[in-house]
Amino acid sequence: MISQTFRLNKFIFKFFLLCVFFIYYETKFVPGALHSWLMVIGLILSIPIFVNKYLRHRSSLPLDYLLIFCLFSIIVLGFCVNFQTAERLDFQAYVLMLATYVYVRENTATDTFEFLRLLLKYFLLINGLLVIIQLLSGSYFPARFLAAGDPPLIIASGVSDGPTKNGMLISFALSFLVSGIIFKRIPFSLFDALVFLVGLTSLIISSSRAGLLSFIAVVFFGLLFSFLQVVRRQREYNIDFTKIILFSAFIYISFLIIDDSIGFEIFYAFRDPLADRYGADTVVYKLTTFSDSSSEDRFDTASFFVRKFFESPFHFLSVGFGTGTFEKLYGLNMHNSYLELIFTTGFWGFLAFSLLVGSGTLRALSKKNPTVIVPVIFSLISIMVFMSAHDVLRGRIFWIALGMISAYSYSHSRRDNRVTLRSF
Repeated sequence: MISQTFRLNKFIFKFFLLCVFFIYYETKFVPGALHSWLMVIGLILSIPIFVNKYLRHRSSLPLDYLLIFCLFSIIVLGFCVNFQTAERLDFQAYVLMLATYVYVRENTATDTFEFLRLLLKYFLLINGLLVIIQLLSGSYFPARFLAAGDPPLIIASGVSDGPTKNGMLISFALSFLVSGIIFKRIPFSLFDALVFLVGLTSLIISSSRAGLLSFIAVVFFGLLFSFLQVVRRQREYNIDFTKIILFSAFIYISFLIIDDSIGFEIFYAFRDPLADRYGADTVVYKLTTFSDSSSEDRFDTASFFVRKFFESPFHFLSVGFGTGTFEKLYGLNMHNSYLELIFTTGFWGFLAFSLLVGSGTLRALSKKNPTVIVPVIFSLISIMVFMSAHDVLRGRIFWIALGMISAYSYSHSRRDNRVTLRSF
């Protein structure tokens, strides 16, 4: 019975990952996001496996689950203490984000990393071609047929229902592939290079400045990380210097082209003359202007956060202001996942979150063959940079990456972990 449940849950888990990247919004066919329902179903099916693993065998809960329990307790206490100002739907979102971690952590297997690699490659290819077509034609948005409500789809967004999610997902996928350029043990074929080129092009014309900055941050981190491994003479990391040099030159030339706007002239030459110019003009504007109403909103919300800290320091030193309180008091989203988490759960919640991320990542890098998990760590870093400009922590993508890292960290001992990415 448990084996049949496991096989069914394995299928649902892969379908869940597929939906996160290709249908990352509320859908018309179900009352809410499709991936959320799949996760709930998967969690229900995971209960017998979880009980058998931790209760029947009397295994002690690992550190990451204790930290998740601490975060959950703080969120519940914060909601109860601030019941008059806290929002129920935001409370649900915070509970679901922790549930995502548990679901991914319990269902990640050795073949999950290879499945994710293939999923991200075909996402970049399909989504990238859609972004280019949407820029040229001003049409062909899948979200118009699948997304609930009526999203203003004018800017090229690929399979997403807006440029923000599009930039976030592209940066996540590109960061995963960057690891294959740096390390020889991680596969990177000629097809991967083509997919990478399409993906980078789609990121540039996605008008997502946070997506671009998060990808650039991962590139610099990856090069610095590889340099440190050479200095430390770490045998676990086999650096590919030829691809790094070619890749660096390619990135440099690409951004020179962007700076001179040469690349956009090519797109304008093939554009449909009847297509709305707003989408293309927005791309040029956002790549050349960094001080606008959007950036001002982020400074204003940060200023409000600082003001509330000095007005009510006790909230920050206890369980926070509760879920959804910031939006109710200020009227807008925080646009910063870190500040939102501190505001919602206080510094104790943020400490538990930091320990969860830090302990899982360091534990993964201490394994016998860390290059297996390095691509996911690169993707996690891209999301963590992206989180400084958007409130995406309540979603799925961050917890998928972190859950996979923790699953790898706790699945094998250092001595027994001899699997490689090519062996999947």
